[in-house]
Amino acid sequence: MALTLAEAERYSTNKVYAGIVEEFVRMSVVLQRVPFTEIEGNAWQYLRENAGSSAAFYDPQEVWSEGTATTTQVTVGLKILGGDVDVDNFLKATRSNYTDIEAELIAEKSKRVKFTFLDTFYYGDDSINAKEFDGLHVLVGPTSAQTINQGTGTTGAALAISNLDTLIDTVQDGPPEVLLMPKAIRRRINAYLRANGLHEQNRDDWGNMVQYYNGVPIYVDDSLVMTETVASGDYGVKTGGATGSIFACKFGTDAVFGIQNAGSISVEKIGQLETKDAMRHRIKWYVSMGLGATISLAAIDGITDAAAVS
Repeated sequence: MALTLAEAERYSTNKVYAGIVEEFVRMSVVLQRVPFTEIEGNAWQYLRENAGSSAAFYDPQEVWSEGTATTTQVTVGLKILGGDVDVDNFLKATRSNYTDIEAELIAEKSKRVKFTFLDTFYYGDDSINAKEFDGLHVLVGPTSAQTINQGTGTTGAALAISNLDTLIDTVQDGPPEVLLMPKAIRRRINAYLRANGLHEQNRDDWGNMVQYYNGVPIYVDDSLVMTETVASGDYGVKTGGATGSIFACKFGTDAVFGIQNAGSISVEKIGQLETKDAMRHRIKWYVSMGLGATISLAAIDGITDAAAVS
């Protein structure tokens, strides 16, 4: 069964662990929505449908023919994400009268781990760094049928709202659950919608007031940048350019999902260090991301920070 991190926190009795999960989930729509499946072992295998089976109309007593779906076996391997926190014993003893230095340092490190996860969620590429998992840019495929390229050659272009409509339609078997984008692109969309009397707001599942487009909530993520490079009309790399991307996502084991091992995020007390007067804690997460049906994820890349057009 796949649980979000927030839901999994309810099953924990370890206060430190629960606090770390809360720190991860807070202010991140990705971690609020992505379901994580607990697995044994170091990888998860699943079948992705390539083509569905066929069906037809028949006459009475006519011979029926079988139609069989074709699938591809996909393997997603767990990756090790984490960091160490060394708490100086002297500072802990003499500077914790107003602030729990140990708790503050662990909370700060948990933020670094969260930011690293979110950056990898979008930009991870295990063909470049085998230690990390593939992010949405790799999973969607910059040259696939699920990607709309706003730019041409090495040049980006202003967002065409017609492409935003196409993006939503590209996610099949129901509309996407979210549109994820940088703040600069949301500002351009909001300006266009206000100018055309189309501004739509509503509350999301957590009671937050959220901008909507065509019934789909818009969320910004600071991990999505406006420095992406366009190469041959497609997304190239995260840095060196002046464009950004929008992702339309569905979440679930048949869509965008996560896997994890060893009870989600954990804080392990390593103990006193020999080389310095400090106690070491290790925050770690055995985690990875996968994509079930490719039709559950779509993207527009090559968008510049310019006024949106029709």
